[in-house]
Amino acid sequence: MSPRFVTRDPFWVLGLQRTASPFQMDYESFWAEFARYADQLAPLASAPGNYGVYFPTGVEELDIFAGVAVPADVEVPEGLVLREVAGGDFAVFESNIAELADTWVKIYQKWAPSSSRAADHHRPAYEWFSPEAMEGQRPVLIHVPLEPLAAQD
Repeated sequence: MSPRFVTRDPFWVLGLQRTASPFQMDYESFWAEFARYADQLAPLASAPGNYGVYFPTGVEELDIFAGVAVPADVEVPEGLVLREVAGGDFAVFESNIAELADTWVKIYQKWAPSSSRAADHHRPAYEWFSPEAMEGQRPVLIHVPLEPLAAQD
């Protein structure tokens, strides 16, 4: 399990948000609800693909978000939420739809404890699903936020 290390700029996402434990979330129904907004979101998107974002809340539950990248000044349709995803350093792992949950477990149980880079639990982690990822034809990219190198010394 070897990630790529990248630096990303902040960006904005528009979509649905629920506050829940990531271990108890009904992702299938959540993404099905998100899919009902696809026609409304497509013309607003600034890039292809969908994002699953996990915003920390300071407690065990997270703000779990399904959305698309949009400009910061987009008009927010009723029922949807606009959030900023913080930039910075990330470890990027490849997975696929079928193995997504298992990949997250491996990241935090195997990679993180032995990594020289510490995860930043104050910034959101996120998944990027290319349009072909939902059919299993392309990988899902998991972005784990990292503490700045200077903060780890």
